[in-house]
Amino acid sequence: MLGDVNADERIEKLHERLSEIRGQLERGEVLLPQLAIAKTLTRAPEQYADKKGLPHVFVAARINSKGGKKLKQGDTVHYVVCNVISQLWENIKSTLYFLY
Repeated sequence: MLGDVNADERIEKLHERLSEIRGQLERGEVLLPQLAIAKTLTRAPEQYADKKGLPHVFVAARINSKGGKKLKQGDTVHYVVCNVISQLWENIKSTLYFLY
């Protein structure tokens, strides 16, 4: 894509594109599913030792704890990482990641 320009030009073009994307985000032109990260569970959520360090496993465990559909090995989890103010975290954490 940018292989035919020098490094300084590539960096400038990348900065321009990132600025465009930021503007789209700030204007609400990007839909939440477009921001989603998709990760596949390589084992059952309860078999992971570090659920909090792996967002897709954290989300899967939360979904499974709610009842209804149970996510298992091989299922793909879609989630969005959000920047939140720490005091609000306890109030909203159950709704942050659930794009499933």
